[in-house]
Amino acid sequence: MYGGYPQIPTANTMNAPEEVVDVYGPVCESSDIFARDRSIPKVSEGALLAVMNAGAYGFSMASRCNSRPLR
Repeated sequence: MYGGYPQIPTANTMNAPEEVVDVYGPVCESSDIFARDRSIPKVSEGALLAVMNAGAYGFSMASRCNSRPLR
């Protein structure tokens, strides 16, 4: 949203061919996007991604929006 560029390494697909994707947060609000048009190793359901700088997604900005529990 503010031009940030968090690194998003994959944990269990390190040698997979790359694809261009958008990486969204779990609630998908209109600005709930970590990366747009990012080239990362191809992932499938169950793959592990690490968003290395989540900005406002830290616990200090957490809420129970959309009935999501705090973790």
